Amino acid sequence: MQKVLDERIANGEFFDSKFLKISADMVLLEEDARGNRQIRSFTSTMLTRLDYFLEDTDCEFMRNVPSGIKDSKTYLNNLWGWEEDRFTTQLVIIDTSELGIDILETLTSVISRLIFTERKKLENDDRRKKPIHLILDEAHRYIKKDVKYLLKENIFEKIAREGRKYSLYLIVSSQRPSELSETVLSQCSNFIIHRIQNEVDMRYINAVLPYFSEDFTNKIKQSLPGEALVFGNCVSMPLHITVHPANPEPNSKNCKVAEEWFLTSNEKL
Repeated sequence: MQKVLDERIANGEFFDSKFLKISADMVLLEEDARGNRQIRSFTSTMLTRLDYFLEDTDCEFMRNVPSGIKDSKTYLNNLWGWEEDRFTTQLVIIDTSELGIDILETLTSVISRLIFTERKKLENDDRRKKPIHLILDEAHRYIKKDVKYLLKENIFEKIAREGRKYSLYLIVSSQRPSELSETVLSQCSNFIIHRIQNEVDMRYINAVLPYFSEDFTNKIKQSLPGEALVFGNCVSMPLHITVHPANPEPNSKNCKVAEEWFLTSNEKL
């Protein structure tokens, strides 16, 4: 117990995750001593999640804090590659493709909350320096509408409403706009819409964008791969554009199923 007390840190600083279990056990023992016999049943779900965090390999990246990281500011500086008053990179990619939905929601929310909290500390002209753009791919997985979030609050809705004051912006990308938070979508100033075939998504786009017309709807439905409809503050009038292919192209081509079946049949013969 004395070791835990001696190594206790100030609020807002990082700590070694191994003390989480010790601290939880100490609090429960203290409540037991006070006669609170129901505390363990009330906290059973929390303790199960704590064990998952401390033992599961999916959470290893959250347990292993890099050396020298003592608070959220140094953590974010390390994340952005900020050294000696300059950025060593302008693009940071956090690959979450292998994460489960609970961990994905927690990770994106915590990182975004840390960034928003640090930006809110800036004052005067500093708020307009070093702007940050969060590009959220497959956003329907963690910016959902009408659901109960693990951390109670959808931080992305707060950033969408208040982030402009602190030069913190969102770029939201999703193949299922009907599953996105309406609050986030309503705060978007510019839209790039590729082909949409799903009628539910199409009706949703019509609902959140009141200046949408039937002509726009037809262009979106008839768009070819690489074409998009662009409108908002970034253009003086809606534009139907063709996006230049990436160079080098991403390895994202679809499987040619019929050809694969044919090749497999020949191999068996």
